[in-house]
Amino acid sequence: MFSFIGTAFLYLLPLVIFAVLMPMVPYKWLLIRFLTSLQFSLLFYSVYLVRQLIGLWQLASLMDFKQLAYQPSLVSMIPIFLLIILPFVFLFKGWLSKIWTGIVFWALLIYTNGIDTMITSPLALTIDILFYISMLITFYSLILLYKKFPDQSIS
Repeated sequence: MFSFIGTAFLYLLPLVIFAVLMPMVPYKWLLIRFLTSLQFSLLFYSVYLVRQLIGLWQLASLMDFKQLAYQPSLVSMIPIFLLIILPFVFLFKGWLSKIWTGIVFWALLIYTNGIDTMITSPLALTIDILFYISMLITFYSLILLYKKFPDQSIS
């Protein structure tokens, strides 16, 4: 289910940015809050990626691989490490709602995964979409509670 976060981000971010940049949008503040929640969900995607890397390491140690036939270079692992580290920049209030930080992460996702990561089973897709919607609502309420939206003031 958590792998769907990256896929949903790939499709939703361009739509939200397009809607935010339109000149006469009546509920622009709501779109900026949705963008903030969307980017906050990437924290859980980075935790998911860390768990996947730990799982690969556990599999390699279980299978007793001493030397792999293919060892990726450090340069090819840089985008993966950036995908893991970059969402923690979103914890700062000023950067969470910035469009350019989302675009950087979106470009990294395109570079590493591409758009062909979509699930083809209708039942699994429906469950993942419902999971993602409920997760975004939870993030929205959490950010609202802690007053981390850019239009909220801490008083």
